[in-house]
This record gives sequence, C-alpha cells and structure tokens, in this order.
Amino acid sequence: MTKRLALAAACAVLALLSWSDAAASVRFDVDVLWTPDPDDDVQVFLHASNMAYPMPRERVRPIFHQMHDPYEDYPVLAFIAHHGHVDLRTVWSYRRRGYAWFDVMVHFGVRPDRLFVRLPHDPGPPYGRAYGHWRRHRNRMDARFVRDDDVRHWVHLRAVSAYTGVAPARVWEMSRDGRRFERVAGNKYREKHGRGHKADRGRRGRGDQEAGFGSPGRGKGKGHGKDRDHHDRD
Repeated sequence: MTKRLALAAACAVLALLSWSDAAASVRFDVDVLWTPDPDDDVQVFLHASNMAYPMPRERVRPIFHQMHDPYEDYPVLAFIAHHGHVDLRTVWSYRRRGYAWFDVMVHFGVRPDRLFVRLPHDPGPPYGRAYGHWRRHRNRMDARFVRDDDVRHWVHLRAVSAYTGVAPARVWEMSRDGRRFERVAGNKYREKHGRGHKADRGRRGRGDQEAGFGSPGRGKGKGHGKDRDHHDRD
C-alpha cells in the first residue's frame, strides 16, 4: 500500500509539473498587445486583436495573466466586451463561473450574427456544424451546437479582418491556402511598419506605443496545434 501511495504521489507531482510547463509555454507579457515583436506572428496577432477591440491597459493587465492561453481566449474576451458594451472585468468574472464562451456572448447581448461570417463555401469540419446551424437559425441558434473552439475560430477571423481591412470571406480563403490567421496579421503588420529591431522599437516614442506598435512576449510564433485562420467582419 505504501508503495502504491508513493507511486500515486509521484505521478501527481509529474502531472503538476507537466501542466506547469504547458502553462508556461503559452505565457505572454501583456505589453505584446501594444508592442509586439514584428517577427513573431503570434504576438502580432494579439496586437491585431487589441487594435480591433481596444481595451484600457489598466483593465487588461490584472486579467491577462489569469488566462491559461491568452492567444486563444483574450481576443474572445475583448470581442464580447467590445460588442456587448460592458466592462472587460465583468465579462471575465462571468466566464470564470464556468460558462461556455457562447453562453457568455449571449448573456451580454452579442448576437450570433456578430460572430459568424457568411462564406462562399461551407467550411466543413471542425467548424461546419456550428456554421450550418447558424445559417439555418441565425440569431435563434441553439448554444449546444457551438463549442468554445468555434467561438475562438470566428473571433480570430473577425479580428484579423478588422485589423487588415480585408473582407472576412477573403481572410477565410487566405487561411484555406495555408496562411494561418496570425501569419495574415503578421504580414500586414510588417507591410505597414517594417520588421525593425527591439532597440529601434524602443526609440519610436510614446505616440507609436499608444497607437499599438512595437515589445516581446512569447517565443517565435508557434502556430499552436489548432487551426487559427477564420475571422471576419459584418
């Protein structure tokens, strides 16, 4: 029995360490929302989301590091706060009570038509089920058919569309060509501002920082295993 307990304890410790490593692998400095590394597409995508749905820095800072994966969830949080005309902290508090993102969205009055985008073709799996349900029922759709990953996918697409000025359906088509959402955002950022170096970004001045340009966070843009290439505007 003692050996079994020891083995169980060892397994628990290893699991905790593994989770800690995984959590650390998705940590960002909150400043990437305003000052991304131009060569890091993941950082630039977060910056693009912040430009699409800007939130006051003092309200973002205490929340940002509570998220297990800011890449996946911060854009959704900002999207709902922006379209629901509600404080970011209020939305996050409701989410932390265990509600799915779609339920949070509906609770704060953000209609499904704000989320989904009409496409020239059915997106197919894994996002086609929720999309098809929306096409049939629009704003009366059933939340049972919308996963957190569906909400993240369409919010990401819409954020990139808003940032780049490219129509949502076109952003979706670009993602089908193998360009992830963060790559589309990164290319647009570098087209507008160049690549530059960290030292150069430090000399750009307060005006550029307030506009949302230029700082480090996560490592070179990993594409996270999931497809992240589908967000658009009305």
